[in-house]
Formats: sequence, C-alpha cells, structure tokens
Amino acid sequence: MSPFTGIVAQEYTFETGAGKWWPMGNIKYTQATDIKHSGTSSLNVSGTSPVEKWNYIQSNDFNIDPGKRYKLSGWMLVKSISNTKYAPMLKCGVNQNSKWLANFNTKKYDLNKKVSGRSLPLSSQRPRVKPQRVLLKSKKGTSEAIEAEIFIDDLKLEVGQ
Repeated sequence: MSPFTGIVAQEYTFETGAGKWWPMGNIKYTQATDIKHSGTSSLNVSGTSPVEKWNYIQSNDFNIDPGKRYKLSGWMLVKSISNTKYAPMLKCGVNQNSKWLANFNTKKYDLNKKVSGRSLPLSSQRPRVKPQRVLLKSKKGTSEAIEAEIFIDDLKLEVGQ
C-alpha cells in the first residue's frame, strides 16, 4: 500500500497559462505548447539566472499541514544549459513565519541521457519541523549564473499519511 493518499496539496499542469511564478533575475517564462509531458502545454523557463540566486523560478507560496509527509513529483526537459556541471532539479522550499526552514529536492536531471524528458520524483520526506508554507522551485544547484532553457510540466505535491 502506498504511503500517499492521492490527495494533492498543490498541482501545476500549465494547461490554462504559465500561472503566477516568480523568475529570478532575467529568467523568462511562458506557457509552451510545442514541448510538454501531458495535456496541451508546459512551462518554458529560459534565460540566464543571476549570480547569488540558487533557483531559476519559483511558485507562489501555499499552506501545507505540519508534520505530514509529502511527495513532490514532476516532469522536466532540459533543452539547453551552459554549465553541465550543475544539472537542474525540482525543489520544495519550506518556511515558517517567513523564515526558511528546509529544502527537499528531487534527484538531479541526468544531462547525459538523451531523452525527451524525465520524471523527477522526490523521495518521501517527513519534515522534522512544523512547516506552514512551501514554494515549488526549479533549482539550479549553484549560485553561479547559468543560461538554460528548461520545460516543466505536471508538478504535483501529494499528501502522505
């Protein structure tokens, strides 16, 4: 039996637009219809990330229940990247009272595999803190500036038991 309930705390399919996301620096984002995992569209994230920022883009924050387990999953396609030393990943950033508490990352995107896209699941995590708000992010894994074009689709934060 799965430790997850099938209840979704937050989901982004990008079917009705790019949504309210916050790009870092000169990163641009748009709804894309030419490359997607499912449905008719995805989120296209492109440009050069600024120095001293660890992410390309992040969602609005939203509430989660303290002490529950969550599973972050999503699909990503890296069309281009200027520094292959830092493969992107998805991240769930946890904060409480506007103070950062913890990050839970998916596995890094495998830049060596020539595939049309990859599912990036996050292992089950039970936060040791009592989170109130989380943000979903596309993380670059460094504070260096990196130019990239990435497609993201079917992001889902599922509630565990």
